[in-house]
Amino acid sequence: MTDSSELLDIVCDVDVPRDGENTHVPQIWLKDLYPEYPTVGLVVFLLSHDLGEVIPGSVLAERGHPNDPPVAEMVRELKLGGYLVPETVGGVERLRLVHPARLGPLPTA
Repeated sequence: MTDSSELLDIVCDVDVPRDGENTHVPQIWLKDLYPEYPTVGLVVFLLSHDLGEVIPGSVLAERGHPNDPPVAEMVRELKLGGYLVPETVGGVERLRLVHPARLGPLPTA
């Protein structure tokens, strides 16, 4: 578990295909993130939210498994990889989950 004061809210700005209960994570994302496997779980969690939905830092702080790196470390990896982009909205800092341009287009539903 991570101290929630370390984590900014994240807004999901990626619309992936869904069918009923399933969220489809693009294979290229899985391949790109594979060496950092616990981070894949965080990405799947973030992608499970609707386009424009905000995931509070306090919710992120509750994620993770004792054997995984701290959530704050996974967030840093996603920022370095271009998946999370810092922004300020109404004077509040947060992160935006985006599709890194280097990975090509997203699949459509």
